[in-house]
Amino acid sequence: MKDITLKKLTAAYGKGEERQVVIKDLDVTFRAGEISVVMGASGSGKTTLIKSIGGLLNYEGDVLFGQDDAFYLSYGKKNISYVTENSTLYPSMSIFDNAALALKKQKLSREEITRRIKSFAEILDIVGCLNALPRHLSLGQQQRAAVLKALVKEPSVCLMDEPMGSLDPESKTACRRLIRSALKKCGATTVYVTHDLAEALSVADRIFILRDGSISTSFLPQNIGSVDDDLVRSMLNSLKYGWE
Repeated sequence: MKDITLKKLTAAYGKGEERQVVIKDLDVTFRAGEISVVMGASGSGKTTLIKSIGGLLNYEGDVLFGQDDAFYLSYGKKNISYVTENSTLYPSMSIFDNAALALKKQKLSREEITRRIKSFAEILDIVGCLNALPRHLSLGQQQRAAVLKALVKEPSVCLMDEPMGSLDPESKTACRRLIRSALKKCGATTVYVTHDLAEALSVADRIFILRDGSISTSFLPQNIGSVDDDLVRSMLNSLKYGWE
């Protein structure tokens, strides 16, 4: 796995007088194999950041995967998986067949496909769901199945944009540890966006705060109590007093 390095990254929407800059001259490195969680206020540019890394949005500056400029890499060479809060499962296919799609393109044997899917399904606690259609699963199970589909192809980079955003608090609590375990098994360099501090603390190797289009601070989850940042203190107080 490789670092993801952003150099002077600028991303905007619109043109001319209507151009709105969301990310401005952002410099940051997300370390190889780590789960880097990005947090920030609404409108701070979290989704724009994810889309820029994934090549889904035009940007200025550099996005590097290791030493390689991502702009010149084919989608296959980037080897990216992308998970959002909206399930990307095909409704007429079983969870197993959904997960097997990308593996069949890799021309893996049926045995290897089955081994990989069951291995990640065990970690995500959805082995019993593999033969079911998505509509027969709870939202939490559907989202874990979407994570399964993203990770079985063993991506180098995993981009997760509010993957638990549509879940109720109870389902989120049940999913956090499972999704972190699956990401660590995969070993991908992961950039994970959330507005939920409890989720971030449960999932992250390192947390980054995005403010006014740039990273204002970063810290290890266990060091959150000593972070000198108004937004972090506000989120921590909300978590302590149950206001989330």
